[in-house]
Amino acid sequence: MTPRQLAHHYQIARRSVLRRFPRALKAKQMRLAVFAAESSERGSALLAKWNRRNPADRYDPAYLSNFTRDAGRAQDRLLFPDYLD
Repeated sequence: MTPRQLAHHYQIARRSVLRRFPRALKAKQMRLAVFAAESSERGSALLAKWNRRNPADRYDPAYLSNFTRDAGRAQDRLLFPDYLD
């Protein structure tokens, strides 16, 4: 098998496993992933701390579930970029 043929077979296999190329994380998502990972707080305490430190990217406290979801997804995409979505 030539290197070109091997590259072609690898490309086909990669597409079938990964389905697509991962998107780059936005700056806010990156900050949120790191912030959540480094903090010992969880839930509404973590949300309040995020809002104090990031007023331009604040979350409404009524939507704690959105904040929790976004933080978890950001961490997952940072840690496992090729295998999501």
